[in-house]
Amino acid sequence: MFDVSVSAHGTKDLVFRLLLREFPQTIAELHRGIKTQYDTALTYQAVRKAVLSLTEGSMLVRDGKQYQISKEWLLATKSSVDQLLLAYDERRNRAAAMAQLVSEDHSVFTLHSLYELDNFWGDVFKTCYQKISPDDPRGIVCCWHYTWWLVFNFGRETDLFGSAVRQGYCIENRIFYDLPLNRWAAEVYRSVGAEVKIGKNPDLDDSVAFNMIGDDILQVEYPSSVMKVIAPMFQDYEHLHDIDQKAVTDLAHARHDIRFSMFTNSVIADQLRRTYQCL
Repeated sequence: MFDVSVSAHGTKDLVFRLLLREFPQTIAELHRGIKTQYDTALTYQAVRKAVLSLTEGSMLVRDGKQYQISKEWLLATKSSVDQLLLAYDERRNRAAAMAQLVSEDHSVFTLHSLYELDNFWGDVFKTCYQKISPDDPRGIVCCWHYTWWLVFNFGRETDLFGSAVRQGYCIENRIFYDLPLNRWAAEVYRSVGAEVKIGKNPDLDDSVAFNMIGDDILQVEYPSSVMKVIAPMFQDYEHLHDIDQKAVTDLAHARHDIRFSMFTNSVIADQLRRTYQCL
């Protein structure tokens, strides 16, 4: 979450209030605005100190002598607030919260472990496929390189996919790396009725995974800290029982910042679906 480390009437807060209404501004302009609009005797040096502190914290950006709120910081803040609202709604009504989420054209979230990501991803996945008819000829297409979630969340994953198949949905999995653990995962998916094809796609970055569900696209971007754990595990082990239990626990709960995006665009979804269904 974000923190500007000031009270409601602190200097940094007043700087933010002015920059939200009018930007960019110089320190002198901010000083004059605070004095005239908030009737306070803050010195120029106090305003300057607040502005420089906010800039060092990446909340403001400087262009010459002028300052404005960082767009990158605003987007990160939106993601954090979205997660907070989702968590709040989830305690009250999980289904309603997810329905609200997937009604947006574009949402971005940051999840902080693979376990947290997998549970969140599964909830969104289910809500998205329930928006479309089982008779929708487009079906559901899933593309990934490493099926890491089955290592520690086997029951949830098989229930999620098995339930969708039993309701009549067609699920096609494209697993791009032909590795022993992925071959095992392919058999697991086939056992619950999902289609699977294994074959490398050299044009797709292996730090990205995505699903196409109707008009919706779900995309996960793994940071390098995740790839340094997942890739060696899948390259070094042939059987799930060979993996040390501590390694499984670390895989699930180690701290990362993982970006999860969802957007709705029928043209892009259909193009991606056609591209990867042909592999």
